[in-house]
Amino acid sequence: MSYTCQSVRADVKLGVHLMPSRISASVRTLQKTKETDSTMYDVRAIANWFIDRASRDGKEMTAMKLQKLAYIAHGWSLAFDTVLVHETVEAWKWGPVFRTVYREFSDFGAEPINRYATAFDGSKLMDHEIRIDDYAVPAPEQTAEFLESVWSSYGNYSASELMNMTHREGTPWHQVLDENGGVLPPYAVISDDRIQKYYKRLLHERRADAASTTAS
Repeated sequence: MSYTCQSVRADVKLGVHLMPSRISASVRTLQKTKETDSTMYDVRAIANWFIDRASRDGKEMTAMKLQKLAYIAHGWSLAFDTVLVHETVEAWKWGPVFRTVYREFSDFGAEPINRYATAFDGSKLMDHEIRIDDYAVPAPEQTAEFLESVWSSYGNYSASELMNMTHREGTPWHQVLDENGGVLPPYAVISDDRIQKYYKRLLHERRADAASTTAS
């Protein structure tokens, strides 16, 4: 892979995700580690990374925005043939949802989240805040670099703006909606294969746009 080193961007007006060119090095490392260990992240570890990152920028994080950021990160990771999290994405009324993240933070409603997701640690017989650093593979520092590129692109947008991106016609969520006659059934799954095809197409389009711009 060879990309220019520039910030990831998102065009909310058109609802089109633009290629995250900065992730190339981190994705290559994740792909190498994937060859020796199939362990992917608990989505709550990814959620906690975004909660912490928003806090460091002095920004509020709502449950809806968190869902969208985790989904977008998972989608771009799949575009480079790397699975970020091991949980199935579901199509709900308000967009793609990780059920575990919903259960963890649903009590906040539309209010800012003020705590981290926890998981039970059997060795210590207590709950602990689950982090990407809990995982030896994939390399946490490379995952953090990848997530930073996603945050630098999408972190400034509101939950509703991110929702508009994931709801536009042709997105995986909208495809599932259409296939169910405009009414989403409970537990409707957005498969990784569907998500991967969509983000690979966006990646191809962004590469073509970049090549066209360079040529002109």
